Amino acid sequence: GKKEKKARAFDWSNSYRRQVALQFSYVGWDHMGFASQESTENTVEEHLFKAMFKTCLLENKDRACYSRCARTDKGVSAMCNVVSIRLRSKRTKGLGVVPPEGPHEMSEECKDRAYWLGREVGEEHCGCTDEDLEEELPYVSMINSVLPPTIRVIAWCPVIPSFNARFACRARRYHYFFVRGDLDVSSMREAAKLLVGEHDFRHLCKVDPSKPNMTFVRRILRFDIGPAPGSSLQGSNINDTFVMDVEASAFLWHQVRAMAAVLMSCGRGDITPSQVGSIVDLSQCKAKPHYMIATDDALVLHSVLFPNDLVRFRPEFAAHARTNSVVEGMCAQQCARAALVRGMLEGMQQREVSVTSKDKPRHKKGQAAASAAGSGEEPPQDRHGSSRVLFSEIARDKVIAFAPVAAGSVVVFHD
Repeated sequence: GKKEKKARAFDWSNSYRRQVALQFSYVGWDHMGFASQESTENTVEEHLFKAMFKTCLLENKDRACYSRCARTDKGVSAMCNVVSIRLRSKRTKGLGVVPPEGPHEMSEECKDRAYWLGREVGEEHCGCTDEDLEEELPYVSMINSVLPPTIRVIAWCPVIPSFNARFACRARRYHYFFVRGDLDVSSMREAAKLLVGEHDFRHLCKVDPSKPNMTFVRRILRFDIGPAPGSSLQGSNINDTFVMDVEASAFLWHQVRAMAAVLMSCGRGDITPSQVGSIVDLSQCKAKPHYMIATDDALVLHSVLFPNDLVRFRPEFAAHARTNSVVEGMCAQQCARAALVRGMLEGMQQREVSVTSKDKPRHKKGQAAASAAGSGEEPPQDRHGSSRVLFSEIARDKVIAFAPVAAGSVVVFHD
């Protein structure tokens, strides 16, 4: 048989490189987080590196001059995240272009957060022009062609060679989606406002033991709760979807999910808005309350904000259309799954169930029910003392009384 030809190694000796910022999105449910890990290759970052190696855009990680804006945990998604990296270029001059001889390392000064915080916007010309985007490799199409459909590069732009995606970022914005159910959204809004501003969030995060000297003080720029895009909002429909919208310059580990948990606990009436505010007041709350952190799959990094003179992304039409098609396909699949589960739920609610005198609420919230049925009249009983009623006709507070505790539904303060 014919001998297989070995792939010829790419010659990097005469290759110009270019510092670029890549803007990308991903659905994190099937990935083990964003950052690379030794125990798995199924991280968003590892998939990105593999794609850039496979398309010969990147020689090795040592010469990548790489920085990331935000690292998300397992199961968390992103509508817009940004990394800075030095890729192979067709250009020999222009914004971000570096000659073959280098330098190929980011200066120590640019790795310092203080350098970027103290830098005046417009101190040097960094914003790209239309000319800077011309006659360049089609980075978006090349990388997306070998990425899994759950990860999509949206746009790119050239940046100064010293650009640091982490420290140059001025704000990160997260969305946490939840279904209204029996939550009092107005109480949640009241509580969320008490978290805005500069506070010590050590009781609303997961402490990283590898960083014993870190500060827990963070400044929440805004925290709003409103209807999610596309939500029906038909009166008090328990299936309406809402979103927590929180923005800060930086967040602690699991901070957003911890805040979501206590706010949902407030919405259920387990704690008051003032108690939520007391959690970030160490004079009132000296020990971390016990609560279950909110689930990861409802959290998404919505956007990251940079000074306009540093980055300006302009998605190219053809590549954007292909990305849109891929995301539409994923959306259709999830809508079909949601319809399937909705059908199962509606079927369960139309079943007749047997209610006996033993079926009493387990906590005070359900004891207000006058009867099993919402009409207030006792349904007829058989000779065994059981009543058969449609599940959908049972008073909702009685149903809640027998439901298992959901994430974030109980917050226990320590004396």
